[in-house]
Amino acid sequence: MIKEGVPEKFKEKIITIDDRREAIKHALKIAQPHDVIIVMGMGNETSRVVKGKTMEWSEREIIKEEAELL
Repeated sequence: MIKEGVPEKFKEKIITIDDRREAIKHALKIAQPHDVIIVMGMGNETSRVVKGKTMEWSEREIIKEEAELL
């Protein structure tokens, strides 16, 4: 939905990664000093439903874990 609002001249710069953890990992990997990474959509939720299964999920923890691996 966000991609639909992006001006046409910038659409070729968009990278779409369906897996949230992989998307976070990618954003952290390509970020340069003074960049801002905004992770939107799940906020403070502590779980998510994937294919009918509820699983624990904390984007704060995911970001911390992935950042430590860099």
